[in-house]
Amino acid sequence: GISLQPGLSNGMFETITTDINRIETLTSTSKIHITTSITTSVDIISSITEIVTKELAPTSSHIDTTITSATADLSSIHVSPTQPTTTPSPTPVVPKSLSSLLNQDCIHMEHLKEIPDYLMHYFPVDTSNCDHPFTILTNSIRPFSRYYFPIVAPFFMTADLRSSKYNSSVYFQGYYSFDKSNKSKVVLDKATKDVNEYQKTMQSYAVNHTEQEQEAKFGKFHTTVQNFVATSAIVITWDKLIPYPYYRNEFGYTNTFQLVIVSNGQNTFALWNFEVDGMQWWKINSRSPYHYFYGNPRSGYALGGNRPIYHEILGSGSQSLLRIDSAVGNTDKMGLWAFRLDPAGDHINHQQNCLAWYYNQQPLQYYNAFIPSPCPCSFFQVWFDRRFLWWGRIANFPCAQTRFPSPTFGFFRGDSRQWIHRVCCYSFDRIGFGALIQEWPAGGTLTYDNTRLRNEDHNAYESCCVKSSLCRLYYQKRGSGSCRNYVPPRRTWFAGDPHIKTLDGKQYTFNGLGEYTLASVRKGYFIIQARTSRANINGTQSAQATVFSAFAAKQNGSDTVQATLDLIENHFTISVNGNVSLLMNDLSINKTREFNNVDLSLSQNGSLIVAYSSGISLEVTPLTGMINIAVNIPSIYKGETRGLLGVWNDNIDDDFTRPDETVVNINATESQIFYQFGQTWLISESQSLFTYPPGTGFANFTNTSFIPVFSDGLNLTALFGNNQELLQKAQAACGSDSACLYDASQTLDVNLAVKAKDNVNRFQTAEKEAENFPPDIVGPTILNVTFGQTVKIIFNVTDRNPEDTFIIERHILPANASLNPSIYELQWTVTEYTNFSIQVVAKDSNKATSIYQPSQIIMCYCANEGSCDYSAELVSDGSISQVPCKCADGWTGDHCTVDFDSCLVRPCFENVTCIDHPAPRSGYTCGSCPSGLTGDGRICNDLDECANATTHTCQQICVNTFRSYICQCNPGYRLKSDGKTCEDIDECFNPQTCSQTCQNLPGSYECSCEPGFTLSSDNKTCNDINECTDNTHLCQMLCVNLNGGYRCACPAGYILHPNGRNCTDINECNTPGICSPHASCQNTLGSYTCKCQSGYTGNGKTCTDINECSSGTPCGLLADCYNTNGNYYCQCKPGLYSINLQSAQKQSLKDDTTCRRGSAYQVSATVNGTYNSEFTNKSSLAYLNAANQFEKDILNEYQRDSRTSYNVKAVTVTNLRQGSIIVDFVVATLQNFTTPSVILKTIVDNNPIGPYHVQSSTVTDFNECSSSAYNNCTGGQQCINTAGSYNCACATGYRFDTSSRLCIDINECTTLANPCHVNATCANTNGSYICTCNNQSCAPGITGNNCEIVPTNVGTIVGIAVGSVCGVLLIILAVIFIFKYKKKKNLRSVTPEQNLLPRPKDETPVAFENEGQQEVLY
Repeated sequence: GISLQPGLSNGMFETITTDINRIETLTSTSKIHITTSITTSVDIISSITEIVTKELAPTSSHIDTTITSATADLSSIHVSPTQPTTTPSPTPVVPKSLSSLLNQDCIHMEHLKEIPDYLMHYFPVDTSNCDHPFTILTNSIRPFSRYYFPIVAPFFMTADLRSSKYNSSVYFQGYYSFDKSNKSKVVLDKATKDVNEYQKTMQSYAVNHTEQEQEAKFGKFHTTVQNFVATSAIVITWDKLIPYPYYRNEFGYTNTFQLVIVSNGQNTFALWNFEVDGMQWWKINSRSPYHYFYGNPRSGYALGGNRPIYHEILGSGSQSLLRIDSAVGNTDKMGLWAFRLDPAGDHINHQQNCLAWYYNQQPLQYYNAFIPSPCPCSFFQVWFDRRFLWWGRIANFPCAQTRFPSPTFGFFRGDSRQWIHRVCCYSFDRIGFGALIQEWPAGGTLTYDNTRLRNEDHNAYESCCVKSSLCRLYYQKRGSGSCRNYVPPRRTWFAGDPHIKTLDGKQYTFNGLGEYTLASVRKGYFIIQARTSRANINGTQSAQATVFSAFAAKQNGSDTVQATLDLIENHFTISVNGNVSLLMNDLSINKTREFNNVDLSLSQNGSLIVAYSSGISLEVTPLTGMINIAVNIPSIYKGETRGLLGVWNDNIDDDFTRPDETVVNINATESQIFYQFGQTWLISESQSLFTYPPGTGFANFTNTSFIPVFSDGLNLTALFGNNQELLQKAQAACGSDSACLYDASQTLDVNLAVKAKDNVNRFQTAEKEAENFPPDIVGPTILNVTFGQTVKIIFNVTDRNPEDTFIIERHILPANASLNPSIYELQWTVTEYTNFSIQVVAKDSNKATSIYQPSQIIMCYCANEGSCDYSAELVSDGSISQVPCKCADGWTGDHCTVDFDSCLVRPCFENVTCIDHPAPRSGYTCGSCPSGLTGDGRICNDLDECANATTHTCQQICVNTFRSYICQCNPGYRLKSDGKTCEDIDECFNPQTCSQTCQNLPGSYECSCEPGFTLSSDNKTCNDINECTDNTHLCQMLCVNLNGGYRCACPAGYILHPNGRNCTDINECNTPGICSPHASCQNTLGSYTCKCQSGYTGNGKTCTDINECSSGTPCGLLADCYNTNGNYYCQCKPGLYSINLQSAQKQSLKDDTTCRRGSAYQVSATVNGTYNSEFTNKSSLAYLNAANQFEKDILNEYQRDSRTSYNVKAVTVTNLRQGSIIVDFVVATLQNFTTPSVILKTIVDNNPIGPYHVQSSTVTDFNECSSSAYNNCTGGQQCINTAGSYNCACATGYRFDTSSRLCIDINECTTLANPCHVNATCANTNGSYICTCNNQSCAPGITGNNCEIVPTNVGTIVGIAVGSVCGVLLIILAVIFIFKYKKKKNLRSVTPEQNLLPRPKDETPVAFENEGQQEVLY
């Protein structure tokens, strides 16, 4: 199991970040000290998240535990609880060289080493150390509810590492999101997938299960974490472990399994994986006869500290857990378990967030390379450097940032967001006021211009500097740096009636009237132009001097900014690109109005600040009647300026350089400067940046003819025009300032001149303060100190301003530290080792200050003869870096101040007292082993009492057990009640001992058998002798063996003879029902045969009637076939009769005896019977029997009556309908029978039909033409019904052909004599013919062309008329006859229900015997 540091806060678990540190010896008795550094935080064990690498040193709590080199519970890992101390205890972390720390007493590397990538589910690799890793526990397998320290144990049981035979190993490796290797990505992706699949299982299970059921399966914490993405995974793999003691593992069985602790930095999960068939310890007990392997393993986790937060999986604490690899885990997968280890909610691990951010950042120079200026060295320099803008505070100190962001390498690589500002912070403390703060956490930083990236950095600062002790990492990536190489911008000005100071410091007066180039930087990259106007005299007159009234400035890629002062209205306006108009009231202090590469704002004194992204800035101060302008140009443009500001190259002699690069003498007079230099910088209209008011233009503001008053050679009286009063006022206000006196003389306004003078003084003061650098105080950057020793530091203090004087004084010093300012020396006796800092202030005569603070103090504090390990990584504790200690035996803690409690992890055997050796002694003493065990108390082995006859009291056999023994007896004896001695067992007392006869013997017994049996090889069981197989029986046919004998038997068909040996045949035919009633029985020897009778088919035992009517036409075409059991009979179709009458209509009808046609009448008689529903099925037996009986009864009535006894030949029932019983039948009579309808009805109505009385009846002609089944008109003949019969005839123009039995066309052209005129041609058609004369058809009676013309005379006409009248009369008579005939036929029509003689369409018609001559009728 793996145990975790218990929380010091009110959270469930303490956040820890684990890193293997080092290995060292605890004692000379081969004990091994294994510890790990852990970063403490709050609430959870998302702790095991990020290993600090690459010389990082998180704060941690020091912990110590021990294991023995002989045995180790490699199946569990824990972190022991923090020891109480009186001082904070920062702890060291990763050593630079693991191998340099290994020694002969450390655990062998093969037990904790690198393994192949393919092992198990993850990829552990070597990160093994022996000092402060997860603790490997020993011995105990107590329930998890009893552990006072946190523990996570996939398989908790004692393992043995003393044998090298099995190559047992434990592997450990961490994988982290900041590690960009593919291996880490693969492992973290798999960990993410495994955790999320487990969470889906939890969610599905929660739908149908209670809270208690969920906790039983998934542990205490079973809520899910949304969008979980692993950022760290620590993998521990136990490979091929053998159980203790190793020498009893004679079969070489091992266990292999794995623990993975996964975190997203806020939540933590534990996964344990058991390799398929990797858990083999259970096989030891299954093969060992004496069960040398004892104990019940456990699996689960616990919070510790006797708190009720723990969980054990099903089967924990039992032998069944030995086969955990074959069990389905709570992930619903074989051998896989998972648990969430923190309570619900998100728990932020700020150390991990800081580290993740740190490893995703580029080196500092990546961001710093393109920022044009380092930080100003003092607060005052910032105040006048318009490249910076007051920004905010860091750690309550004011900070300024660059006004415009600068690109980083990332910008040039395509990320347009990567523009960055430099932020510089300054001290506001009384002593160090205004000094640049360089060190964290209050030092300046770099900050993105992009909001999203800036917020990410802000969160990183919170995680690194506010919520954790990793601030040094943040400043390694975002520190703003020192002020080394800082150069303030060169500051110059234009003021008053214009007085100008060049960039190299030459002051002169120029009173040109027009628009001029003040400065052109880098050949026009930046241009500032100024407009002068004639100064007002008392606001009403124009003076012979000029003042600045407007300016315009532009940089490549920027907007053009213009400011104009209306000298009459004294109205100051600002415009951008000539279309955006602003007033001074539209701007505010330190809040900018941003335009393209230029910002506008106000200074503290109300001046307009125009700042360009190039770093050049203007400060414009509007006064009554004039404006003053200060220009700030960074040093990068040195040597690249031209214009009225001169050439900036620190050579004043060439400041009067004209546009053509010729130079005017620097000592020229005012008039020479005007004509030879100033006027040459008058701009042209095409060069102008100005926007002009409506109705005006360039020419309105330029006057080349204006000649000012030159002060050359004039005394003050002349300059003031003999105005002594004004002169005296000006002298009183201006003193000896010639520029102020000149302005007063020309404007006649002393106040205006003084304002201009004061403004120039401010410019000069600002310039002086900007050029004043604080002293440089230099001391050790890294300060190495040792607790209890005295440290001396000599400072080197200098100043860039040689005229300044300076002093040093203490600012913040630790206790017992003193500063000697005269010799610049600090002396400190180190009595503190944490929570202190050193700051010494250097201050010059102008009150500019700088602060010395070591960037790192490395503290060595190792008490109680401990030594500092400078080869190890350091642990940050605020501004202090603690050196790890190598503690002397018996001591532990970060500073060797804690008595190492060797009993912490309960190294003694369970329930054995552990006594710690107080420091300076080391180690511990274990009490005596429990009863039945032997050993030193640390490892207690079972005492084998059976190994020595003097240590047990068994009479016969001794069997060793855990902590005891039991006595057993040899076979045949039982243990007596004293548990020691043995007595003989009477085996024969148990009836099951022998199967037949038993004889008891001392310690044994003997079995024997009765006759007919033989004793088996087990000497207990009697086996029967089989007489039937050894031919000792006397049976004729069959022999049946019996237990102890046999009997004779006969096969089927025979019966045993009374003598018990012979067999007699059985006549089965005497047995009733042995064959089918429709079969005959034939006896055979030992058997019989059954044969079905004629008319039946089957095997004789079952005979089925043959339906003769189902195949062929056994009754011919004129009779219907009716099947009967074993036979069938034929009956003439309705309307036909047999010459042998109805009684003769049997099977004989099929023997070429034809049915004859008589007259047929349809009769429907309603009788008083009850209708049977089965009558609806004409194939049913009920219908057939009833129809047959009705036929017999009706025919019998007609045969009894003399009127019909001869004429009625047959009665055929065609249907039985419901309505009482309606019997439809057809009566066939001789054709010459007269008045049949009346007679047939009378007989039916007046006579019973069998048992029934006729209630009503109807008699109609039977229409044979109603269905082709009732007539034999074929080949296209038409059926013509007649009374009692029918005729067949072909249509006109056709005749019946007896051979083909078809109606064929008559060819009138060949069969009639001269059907057409001799001059016409006859053409046959279907059923007729046509006559055609030569080339045309002749109308009837008309001929033409070659046809003969019939003469038309009176006789002919009369004959035709008479013939026509007679024809009409004949047609009328024919119509009347047909109408009456059809009416009669309708009375004789047959209904569909009476269509009783169906015939297939392809059935061949057969002529009636007595009507063959009527086949063709014309």
